[in-house]
Amino acid sequence: MWVLFRHTAAVLGIAVGYLVLIEGVFRQALQGAQPWLLSLNFQAWLQHGAKYYPLVCKTDGQGNYSCQGVEKLLTFGHSSAYLGILVVLIVGLAALVFRRRDVS
Repeated sequence: MWVLFRHTAAVLGIAVGYLVLIEGVFRQALQGAQPWLLSLNFQAWLQHGAKYYPLVCKTDGQGNYSCQGVEKLLTFGHSSAYLGILVVLIVGLAALVFRRRDVS
């Protein structure tokens, strides 16, 4: 991944920005996208599965609004496929950039 950008600071800035903004700040706002977050997939890969609890909100007949966490499972297979595809994409993109920039 380092080869994708000319400066190490750019790579570190993008990585820290993603971790802080997406994984930290917007994690609760992205309830439906939790199975696609990097940290949850990494956790599921390390632990051979991980549970997460997206909120499901309902309004009853009296107008009361309530939210409850529903337990869902992110499997080892899903996380392995997700992380494997991510690694293949990053390595392929880095190889393409390396070939275009550094090999004449």
